[in-house]
Amino acid sequence: MKQNRTLMLGIVLAISFLQFSVFATGKSEAPSEEIAPAALPNVFIIGDSISMGYTGIVKGLLKGKANVSRPGRNCTHSGFGVDNVKVWLGEKKWDVIHFNFGIWDTHYMHNGRLVSEPADYAGKKLTLRYTTDQYIGNLKNILGVLKTTDATLIWASTTPIATTSWKEERQAAHIEKNKAAEALMKEEGVIINDLYTVALPHLENWQSTDGCHFNKQGYNQLATQVASSVSDALSMKRKPPANE
Repeated sequence: MKQNRTLMLGIVLAISFLQFSVFATGKSEAPSEEIAPAALPNVFIIGDSISMGYTGIVKGLLKGKANVSRPGRNCTHSGFGVDNVKVWLGEKKWDVIHFNFGIWDTHYMHNGRLVSEPADYAGKKLTLRYTTDQYIGNLKNILGVLKTTDATLIWASTTPIATTSWKEERQAAHIEKNKAAEALMKEEGVIINDLYTVALPHLENWQSTDGCHFNKQGYNQLATQVASSVSDALSMKRKPPANE
């Protein structure tokens, strides 16, 4: 009897030690809800701080439908995108890529440096970071890389700028770049998500006081539009060809 009790005590101690080891090393088997997302389609969002503002909300809206991620930084202007898009994409298989460049492409520059306060440069020649032709050239290069992923591509038009620091020249260039990019995307067969038109009538309620970024309501509305566009693209990918 004493031997049985000793044996049982040894078994209990062994089990306890094993359990402690598992918790201490963190090598427990992942629950099924953590494994399941691997089977979901992968969505990648590329863009500046506007996209950073709505990406988290899009993740929530598409929870259980898609894995949504973005580069771990502000993607700024199209030239920066040309230099870094391959790195951002990495090796993951992407099903849908939603992308935008535009606001940073229309920044004022002086001798190659960003001008944040144009009034401080009165009398000096300022240039836009990229002409429309240069901007389109950059987008073509970025598209060339994105198309190698076989993902469904969605281009988002650049949201409106209402700040008074953007003079007539910049506003005109902003609109011109959007129109030229839209024409390129139509030519290349890229889906267009017209965030500019969606936001324009609601700037008073949606946009923050800086006239560029958005408040909570604005980002929620933009995220809803982006999530809807992505969902439609995912549905199209799942739909079998008509001849099947």
